[in-house]
Amino acid sequence: MKKKSNRIISVILAAMLVVTSIVTSGLITTSAATGDTVYCETDGFEPYCYMWIDGKTNNGSWPGVKMTKVEDNIYSYTLDNDYVNIIFNNGSDSKKT
Repeated sequence: MKKKSNRIISVILAAMLVVTSIVTSGLITTSAATGDTVYCETDGFEPYCYMWIDGKTNNGSWPGVKMTKVEDNIYSYTLDNDYVNIIFNNGSDSKKT
């Protein structure tokens, strides 16, 4: 009887894990809307912001747009579109965050 109840509990827990994974994966996707501002804190370099929606819509060619210094090592960029992907970089391929 104990083996059967352990097996039932295991099946229930596995099913709950699968359902949770499916529900959670739908909640993780997000995007930034036009007019939103993103921020990046660096370790001393002046960052560029490369953003895109798909293979055709982006905020400029690589490495993107140079961000505006806010204070110390904090920089900002105000979006001109509803982007879903972003790469912060130093203007070359050597440093990305």
